[in-house]
Amino acid sequence: MVNLILQTAYLGDLLLSIPLMREFRKLYPDHKLILGCRAGFEEPFLAAGLVDEVISVNKTNSPSVRAFRKKLLKYEYDVVLSPHESMRSGLLVQSLKANKKVGFKKWWNAWIFDSRVERPMQRPDALRQLQLLAPLNSNWNEILGEVSVLNITDNNTVGPWPSGSVPTWSQMRIDHLLPEFQSAHAGATFLSPGSVWPTKRWGFNKFVELGKRLSEEGRQIIVTGGRDERALCESVQKQIPGALLWAGEKSLLESLQEFRFGSLMVTNDSGAMHMAACVGLPVVSVFGPTTLSLGYRPWQEQAIVVQKDLSCRPCGRHGSKKCPIGTHDCMKQISVDSVLDAAKTLSH
Repeated sequence: MVNLILQTAYLGDLLLSIPLMREFRKLYPDHKLILGCRAGFEEPFLAAGLVDEVISVNKTNSPSVRAFRKKLLKYEYDVVLSPHESMRSGLLVQSLKANKKVGFKKWWNAWIFDSRVERPMQRPDALRQLQLLAPLNSNWNEILGEVSVLNITDNNTVGPWPSGSVPTWSQMRIDHLLPEFQSAHAGATFLSPGSVWPTKRWGFNKFVELGKRLSEEGRQIIVTGGRDERALCESVQKQIPGALLWAGEKSLLESLQEFRFGSLMVTNDSGAMHMAACVGLPVVSVFGPTTLSLGYRPWQEQAIVVQKDLSCRPCGRHGSKKCPIGTHDCMKQISVDSVLDAAKTLSH
């Protein structure tokens, strides 16, 4: 029989689904598990054996969307899980043949899912997604009830997290599952200055200054990002003596393999933060418009979130193109010194 996880959100959301994939497979060890996700994200999930097949989609391309739906419709599923809450995903789930469909409860989706669960917003997102297993396992609410991890509401700098704050069974690390790999850049420090949302970017000049100061300590700096972030990454890299540029040259799997052997990642609240958590790379993440109360913390213990306690935060779930009040103080007030101090803390 075949099961499906439909998660076509951003990379960070997909990576936070890893604990769900792992526990879902444990419940149905003899079922084939298919993942439906965005194009370009497929390789690590197959390489780590988290799923058996990936069906991917370019959501901005109509022929790709039609082909995605057609491929999904080829199967008759036992269980479909949909951690993605969009109406478009819901309508796609509605069109699929399945014995059981499970999703988060929304005002509009009672006719789509056989079982709807309340999304526990007080918990980090990796644990929220695991709540989808409650209708499939009578003990699951009890298991989650024993976990005391809740979202942090402190808007000042937080971390590293105490040992045991990420329950072992809920971790998203997959480095031990990936193929053997030898890196020529072991010990490198990675800077990831990009983000889909402009207000979530700490800033070009600050990443340059940070990179220079870390380089002066003898660190190999690698500026990394996606293909669409290449111009920004290259601009930063050119200003840091001896820095390397990886922005679009490496696949998602290749990047994760390299990150396994790094010493540190400094990033915004972005997919790179969650990539670091997947392979146990210590991470300093700069939070501006978003806060830890939203639930999207780096899901590992060797992490520090640098942030400022401002009354205007958070100004949205994802950030935005422009600061709603025109100041962008949430990022402007975060100094290079504060991020450098966090980097040194994780390096000890």
